Amino acid sequence: DAMLDAETDFILRRRLPRILGTVATERSVSGLIDGLGGSRFEVRYHCSRAIERILTKNPGLMIDRARIIAVIERELAVPPQRWRGYRLLDRPEAEPSGVQESSEDQSRHLEHIFQLLSTIVGREPLDAAVHGVRSTHAGVRGLAMEYLDQVLPPAILERLRELIAATPSGADAPSQSAEPPRTRQSSGER
Repeated sequence: DAMLDAETDFILRRRLPRILGTVATERSVSGLIDGLGGSRFEVRYHCSRAIERILTKNPGLMIDRARIIAVIERELAVPPQRWRGYRLLDRPEAEPSGVQESSEDQSRHLEHIFQLLSTIVGREPLDAAVHGVRSTHAGVRGLAMEYLDQVLPPAILERLRELIAATPSGADAPSQSAEPPRTRQSSGER
């Protein structure tokens, strides 16, 4: 409730997802999914990271695919001039505290989208597909797009292509962070 309350100090609201991410329960996931609807990017970003951590610990928890897709569509609708301005005051816990590159900050939006997608699609194939989409080899690009065509709704796929193209190349994929993504087998929809 405190995380969702706009009257709660922003310092608390942006740090609460990390705490909730340590409790692998449906109630925590539900609260974090509610947090994805917040107005502040940093709160939404940390909620998506916390959801990923919970699902890694407890992959049997159910995720409402339609709700996550709606959140992803809303995030993809953010105009580039706005998401390019996204900055994190609290760096993710796995990163060195001195990391301050602007291209990395700009890639946070893309990283957030992939965190959300990884709740409904396996993370490793998703990362491979993103790298493939940016490949100079036509066959690799085609294979990557074929995979994404199979697992993503067409509207999301088209917007995702635009976002990948607009994101600085130094941030090709969210998995290039200091901590490699944890692998979770995808059994279809959650």
